[in-house]
Amino acid sequence: MSVPFLSVKPRAIKLKVSPRFPARVIGRAGIDVTKQNGDYFIDLDYADFPVIGSVPAGATYALIFNPTTGQYAQLPISLLGGGIPDAPIDGTIYGRRNAAWVAAGGGGGIPEAPNDGILYGRKSLAWSAVPAAPVVREMLTAARTYYVRSDGSNANTGLADNAGGAFLTIQKAIDVIASLDLSIYQVTVVVRPAGGGNLSLGNLLKNYVGAVAPIIVGDETTPSNVVVDGNGTSCFLSDNVRPWHIRGMRIRATSAGSGFDAASGGIIYFQRIDFQTFNQGYAHMRSSGAAIIGATGNYSISGDAGFHVLAVNNGYLQNYLAGPVPLTGTLNFSQGFAYANQGGVLYTSGMTFNPAGATVTGPRYAATSNGVIATGGGGANYFPGSIAGSASAGGIYG
Repeated sequence: MSVPFLSVKPRAIKLKVSPRFPARVIGRAGIDVTKQNGDYFIDLDYADFPVIGSVPAGATYALIFNPTTGQYAQLPISLLGGGIPDAPIDGTIYGRRNAAWVAAGGGGGIPEAPNDGILYGRKSLAWSAVPAAPVVREMLTAARTYYVRSDGSNANTGLADNAGGAFLTIQKAIDVIASLDLSIYQVTVVVRPAGGGNLSLGNLLKNYVGAVAPIIVGDETTPSNVVVDGNGTSCFLSDNVRPWHIRGMRIRATSAGSGFDAASGGIIYFQRIDFQTFNQGYAHMRSSGAAIIGATGNYSISGDAGFHVLAVNNGYLQNYLAGPVPLTGTLNFSQGFAYANQGGVLYTSGMTFNPAGATVTGPRYAATSNGVIATGGGGANYFPGSIAGSASAGGIYG
């Protein structure tokens, strides 16, 4: 048989022959031969090709027809299936989460990792889940100051005392400090409401890593220049939190909430605070659950509340002051200026209150259910008020 002409097309092979009979043209598996007017056509018969469910072991390439170019091309087996290329084989360990490779594991000739949203890595022939990267705290190497202003933004760094650098809220500064490793350095939050503006949000104090308690300070010379309104919650809440120092501001809550609220072992120290008006169901200071609120310096009272100091459920309030506590205005403490209940302790030895120019109404004190109020022998009129104090159900006053 002579073959004068051979024409190759992507989908068919056309062969013209001048056979010397009795020669024959025979198709075999996957190849069909048809004759039309003396012409023989040889075609691939795809129906004869078996369908396989997986790529054979050791296979490297597959032959793929590209209808755009009309050509066949070799395609790496790794591109079949999930459409994810092999990780680089460069000595680095790569892993993947869904369709994205992440430097964590590497190698070649290894089946795909599970596509279940978990990051996997490989070394040698074994896939293993890669643990999440640990959170690395920034460790301070010097003292740091953050600034809060009513014209600031929580998108700022907080490190500059201007509108473009300061935070908008005290809470943002607290959150940032909680994310740091303070080491042995002092961190201070300086609060400067621009234009005399108020900060109308309560603040949740948080635990921190470090040896020195952070300080939040406004204006210790004129505390009324910096006003913090709880706006429906306590101005500063410490629930099972290490000590924070709060200084130099006026605090109030025009609706619900106390001034300082410490619970479950939380600790708040303060000085140069002006306690303004709070709802009669709440307190200027409330301590519960073995928590501590302590005055480290003088303070003032210019507004009323249900209680000035309230210690319940083994809460503890202590005040060691060198001078009097001035009171101004018409003040009503309807539940008691000082109140200790359920094992709560108020230690106020050596304090003096100066109500000159103020009218103070309500019970002077109440100690009940094993609550203790220790005045160091201050007597029945130690606290201001218009109604005599009382001790009952195991309560102690003295």
